[in-house]
Amino acid sequence: MMRRHCIMIVDDEPLIRSSLSRLVHREGFDSLLAENADDAWMLFRTREISAIFSDHVIPGEGGLALLSRVKQKYPRIVRVLLSGHPDQSAILEAIKKKVVSHFIMKPWGNEAVRKTLYRAVTRYNKNLEILQVTGKKI
Repeated sequence: MMRRHCIMIVDDEPLIRSSLSRLVHREGFDSLLAENADDAWMLFRTREISAIFSDHVIPGEGGLALLSRVKQKYPRIVRVLLSGHPDQSAILEAIKKKVVSHFIMKPWGNEAVRKTLYRAVTRYNKNLEILQVTGKKI
């Protein structure tokens, strides 16, 4: 039996977290919710995560810093940045350095999130296949 993908959602706004979580569940995936980077790091110990959707502005360590650390520690997790007030130069740099694989502008359309969700899960599955075939860490 194949395990269900789990998507971590990091945002300091409860309504954003619950809205994204409902969308993730409707698509047949599990979710873990965190208000900030510290909460997110604690959740990594509880479950294998396929993708992380993080707001750009979160308390403490910002979203880009969190995603950068996730890339270093868990490189096969697909990293998605959400933002309502993007610092375009920082986001472009993060994409260029492959810290972020996808970007979603707030407010979002559900179809855009749905497509990004499926792209993220597909990418995660490919990362696992590469690891299994080559033994190379992604």
